[in-house]
Amino acid sequence: DTINDGIHIHEIEPDGKPGKFIELNEVACRMLQYTREELLERGPLDIATDYHNRPLNDIIGELSLNGHSIFETEHRRKNGTILPVEVNSHVVSLQGKRVIVGVARDISERKRDELALKGANKKLSLLTGITRHDINNQLTVLMGFLSIIEQQQADHKLDEYFQKVTTAAKRISAMIRFTKEYEEIGVHAPRWQDCRTLVDTAAKQAPLRKVEVKNDLPAGAEVFADPLVVKVCYNLMDNAVRYGGKITTIRFSVAESSDGPIIVCEDDGVGVPADEKEKIFERGFGKNTGMGLFLSREILDITGITIKETGEPGKGARFEIIVPKGTWRMTGKGD
Repeated sequence: DTINDGIHIHEIEPDGKPGKFIELNEVACRMLQYTREELLERGPLDIATDYHNRPLNDIIGELSLNGHSIFETEHRRKNGTILPVEVNSHVVSLQGKRVIVGVARDISERKRDELALKGANKKLSLLTGITRHDINNQLTVLMGFLSIIEQQQADHKLDEYFQKVTTAAKRISAMIRFTKEYEEIGVHAPRWQDCRTLVDTAAKQAPLRKVEVKNDLPAGAEVFADPLVVKVCYNLMDNAVRYGGKITTIRFSVAESSDGPIIVCEDDGVGVPADEKEKIFERGFGKNTGMGLFLSREILDITGITIKETGEPGKGARFEIIVPKGTWRMTGKGD
């Protein structure tokens, strides 16, 4: 009764769903504007709205499997107003009976801050989007006039300079496109994504030429990552084709380690020089835009996933994506 959070103890129905309240502290009653007696006639589903930040069946399944779950929902007060809460629930034994103890924290202020931040990001995205559009338009004009001047110039000794200016303009355009991709990282909430599907989707988009992609990732393997994680697979394929030399095959597989599963992308190309294994992840490094692997590391970092290159120079590149515990699961879709 002296803490700042509401505490609910409630029964568990035979189907795993929450049953009636058994006990509540005074804070829970004040938060919901009900008397203790009124709440003891109800259960969590009677005061909750339809909103949960994860499917209700997933939360119930997690409680049944692990005995613990943290999720966000909304409680409807007696006067009809909505209270956003974060609930930390545990399955415990009380007088020989399995019940759930839930600690409900008022997150109204956090939600207001998130809404304000979302609005600010929307305005910033609009501004940068307009800026990108204007710059790209001017670059198109610049490259058009450069082409005309190059065709009409009498002294072909200047051809080399025209080529360098055109290349610079193209690199500027590529950098501007990169800012759009970078801006989208972290905008949408991370979600569980099927690893095999990610590789298959990227393989359809990547300029593979005659390079074969072998997808040996297990069926049902999912990773919890930013929605842009498919770009990581694409960038790994694109880099392999660009810099792999006489490359014929790119293979994706999974390996185990003490830190968790490792998604492996390896090829049979020329590999990465020993002194460049970390530099390749730096912004601007490389012969193309120098953004692909930098962008990949940033996308993965959203949910704590890391990437490194461990291949042997001259025998092919090998990228290891280390997936920490809690961001990898098997859904049982395999054979």
